[in-house]
Amino acid sequence: FAELGYNQKESFFYVNDMFSIVHPDDVPAIRASINDHLTGVTPRYRCEFRLLAKSGAWVWYANYGKIMNGDGEKHGRRFIASRYTQLTSTHRVTTAKWLRHP
Repeated sequence: FAELGYNQKESFFYVNDMFSIVHPDDVPAIRASINDHLTGVTPRYRCEFRLLAKSGAWVWYANYGKIMNGDGEKHGRRFIASRYTQLTSTHRVTTAKWLRHP
C-alpha cells in the first residue's frame, strides 16, 4: 500500500480490513466477483475497483487471484496469486470503450 501513501503500520491495518479503503460503490462488484469464483461460476477471480489513497484520491486497481486446495467437489479455502495492479486512466478509458462496443 506504499503506492497509496500508507506506511507499513497503516498497510498492515488495511490488509486486515480491506473494504475500509474500497470505494463504497465498488464493494458489491468485488463481493459478486469473489462469490462467482467461490461457487465455480468463474475459474479465476478478477475485479477492478477504486482504493482510497492517503491523499484522499481514489485510485483504480485490478485484483486477480484463484482459490486453491479444492478437491474437485469442494472448493478450496486458500486464495493465491492475488495481485493488485494499479490501472492507468488510459486503461480505464480503453476498457470502457471496449465494454460499450464489443
